[in-house]
Amino acid sequence: MKKVTGTYDVFGKQGSELRKLEDDLFYIANLYNYEYIKTPIIEESSLYHRQNSNTVDAVNKHTYDFKDLSGKDITLRPEVNSGIVRAVIENNLYTKLPLKLYYYGDVFRYDKPQKDRYREFTQFGFEIVGIDNAITDAEMLSFAYNIYKRLGINDITMRLNSLGDLNDINNYRIKLIDYFSKYINEMCDDCKKRLINNPLRILNCNNSFDRNIIDNAPKLLGFISKDSRERFEKVLSYLQDNNIPFVVDKDFIRGIDYQNDTIFEIVNEDGSLCTQNNLCGGGRYDNLYQYLSGKKIPAIGFDFGLERMISSIYSQNKSYFSNDCIDIFFVCFTEEDMNYCYKICAILRENNIRVEYDLINRSYKTQLKYGDKYNSKYTCFIGENERKNNVINVRDNTNNTSQLLDISDIINMINEDKKVKVKKYGTK
Repeated sequence: MKKVTGTYDVFGKQGSELRKLEDDLFYIANLYNYEYIKTPIIEESSLYHRQNSNTVDAVNKHTYDFKDLSGKDITLRPEVNSGIVRAVIENNLYTKLPLKLYYYGDVFRYDKPQKDRYREFTQFGFEIVGIDNAITDAEMLSFAYNIYKRLGINDITMRLNSLGDLNDINNYRIKLIDYFSKYINEMCDDCKKRLINNPLRILNCNNSFDRNIIDNAPKLLGFISKDSRERFEKVLSYLQDNNIPFVVDKDFIRGIDYQNDTIFEIVNEDGSLCTQNNLCGGGRYDNLYQYLSGKKIPAIGFDFGLERMISSIYSQNKSYFSNDCIDIFFVCFTEEDMNYCYKICAILRENNIRVEYDLINRSYKTQLKYGDKYNSKYTCFIGENERKNNVINVRDNTNNTSQLLDISDIINMINEDKKVKVKKYGTK
């Protein structure tokens, strides 16, 4: 019995690393005052397979579709944005705007499995719903950039562009159709299919021959309206004021039918992800609410896959995961010692101190070897003398010194170790 192609199991060290990253991302979401939202993994197929949609191929061709027992068409979600829009509308959350939402869960796309690209993968994302101004765009882009900096992923580039408003996009589509029609017979089959339905997707073609044609195509920024151009310039100004580095890339296009104005992506530049170096992407998607509900509700967001984020952490900040260790490992000698240790561990855990001991009661040397894998700062030894005097022999593994402490002293010592210095404004 084997797992399905394009999926993977999580256990052991990988499980600990994933949970650490999840916890840190939950903390960051709370720090920025985002509220958690969870939508179903399955939705009615019509939510994704919309009539007259010109969205990306991942939704058009690569979804997992099936009929349930009632005969209803169901799709495993290939992205989360559409489900959030449905939830906001169905639950009347749009009456409580603005909303700052974050989500976390698995998505499914029948793509060819590649390095850190799976058919079932974990996506984390953030949305601001109900606000339409340039500073909100800059806030969201700064947030995305700072997530990677907080995790020690520094060798990155944020690319920006503006799609303009819906009228700008439609006018640009006409310009592209007119331009590519002159060369389409010479281009690849995918470009031929995209010409009428989604000519913006042609701009993402990687065919070496097609690239010569694409590089000379009209640039989007040359066709956006005055209002959209001024808006984009404000976004850039806000980012500069906040020292967020970026590159304006006139060739950068996200061929998604519901996006407008500010779009961006963050890419890994260290080469560890090969050609699939995109870490996160997003932008404004006001049009999605119009498409799905007929309501004019502005929104902006971004998402990222945890698998690529973990690979980037390994490449640029591997020590991030090595810091995940327990506070104390206990070594016991007899069953009476284990019983005493059992009681002590219960008290320490009630005080949020992470501890472990050997439940099998193996030999002294074996316990020490077993404890090495936990990389604890302290090793505590419990024997007859410790039990009688209600103390514990504590060894500091950083300097190999030992002392006898009671339980209160240990709690105070660990809490002192965990104190975090607050970063003052303007300090490094």
